[in-house]
Amino acid sequence: MRLLLGGLFLLSVLLLAFGLRLQREGREALAASDAAFHQGDLKEAVRAARKAGLAFVPGSPTVRAARERLLAIARGAEASGDDRLARRAWDALRTVELRTDYPGRPASEAAALAEEGLRRVDARLSRAAPAR
Repeated sequence: MRLLLGGLFLLSVLLLAFGLRLQREGREALAASDAAFHQGDLKEAVRAARKAGLAFVPGSPTVRAARERLLAIARGAEASGDDRLARRAWDALRTVELRTDYPGRPASEAAALAEEGLRRVDARLSRAAPAR
């Protein structure tokens, strides 16, 4: 019985340490995304926001903030006609939504928006691609 309790305690400590490390990585990635965004490096802002979103710990505010950043970049890029950046941001948002899903989680509005955005952007990109 002592061995079982010791094993459970060790597992709990390891899970806590892993969760804290993920939270720190998420905060650092979100800060990098913020810095890149404010410097106008939107490609890097997307990459860092994706990393922050994938540093998933249930209830972590960095995941929500990363989703919001990706959504803002995707919408802004589409509005300005930058379909390549929009595609990158929509794809990053979809990836975050798919990889942070878990059983019992309500359907994600962000995932649906990402899928719709990818369809729109891909349609425009395919029309703009030179015929072979």
